[in-house]
Amino acid sequence: MGHARTLLVYARYDLTFPVDLSRELVAEFRRRGLDVAAVVPEEPDSIDLVAERLRKAGARVARLDTDARRGRLAQARALWRLIRLARKMRPDVVHLHTGGATGGLALVG
Repeated sequence: MGHARTLLVYARYDLTFPVDLSRELVAEFRRRGLDVAAVVPEEPDSIDLVAERLRKAGARVARLDTDARRGRLAQARALWRLIRLARKMRPDVVHLHTGGATGGLALVG
């Protein structure tokens, strides 16, 4: 049996979640032998720092806006990309830091 796979999904507003705590979560998952991927918003600047810290802790990072800031159609497209990413990775655990339509529908996919 291979390594367990964990997918972390962050929405834009969830990045008030302490960055160091997220980094430590990834580091602990890696110490336990889990394969970790994280989805963080595409927004540059402060999010770039989050993405880089998660990468350095051992996560593969994908950039994807999952909220509705750009409209519901854009959110639906992003949701489809998130579902494809999850199907490709086939995670054993999905750890959502987002709710609403994106979080709920991602679980269905």
